[in-house]
Amino acid sequence: MKKAVIDFHHIKSPDEVYDCLGGKLDFPKYFGRNLDALYDVLTDICSETRIYISGRPDFEGGADLLHVLKDAERVNGSLSLNFVK
Repeated sequence: MKKAVIDFHHIKSPDEVYDCLGGKLDFPKYFGRNLDALYDVLTDICSETRIYISGRPDFEGGADLLHVLKDAERVNGSLSLNFVK
């Protein structure tokens, strides 16, 4: 099982989220570093993957990023989001 942690207390931009997830979840080198590309790679995951999320994004586009994460979880049974304090 793959795991990644997004700690929004320390992450301050979408690029930092892409770096975090891409490194932990082995995104392909051609990953486009935008919300559409994020959705595509997350919905293509075939093995059990957990993303732990701490805090809330406090940057422009943060709400959209969370929406993409939740939507990808909804359509991909191999992906689970876990919100922690």
